Amino acid sequence: MRLPRGVVAEILPQFVNPGDDSPLPGREREWHLVIEYRVALAEEERQWGEAERLLELKVKRARQHVAPYSDSHNELNQEKLEAFHTLAGTLIRLGDIRSRFRQADCFRRTKRL
Repeated sequence: MRLPRGVVAEILPQFVNPGDDSPLPGREREWHLVIEYRVALAEEERQWGEAERLLELKVKRARQHVAPYSDSHNELNQEKLEAFHTLAGTLIRLGDIRSRFRQADCFRRTKRL
């Protein structure tokens, strides 16, 4: 579902820190959705650099979320699986943006994130 730019701009302050686009405390889950809407709008307007920047933020947050689970030998529960799924999906989207943007080093750059 796509939200109009005006709606996204209206809800942004409720979920996103205006200084660095990080999630507001307690709003992390919703923040991911708001970022997805912003990425979709940036893609629609062919603002590849902005879409890439937002996805890099999402990858950074997703990596922070899965970090405690990556060394765990415990069984994965639903929360852990969702965290890894979010990271994988975001990396795929970031690679797609970079390949469309024709960045020759897109795979090497994505691996470093």
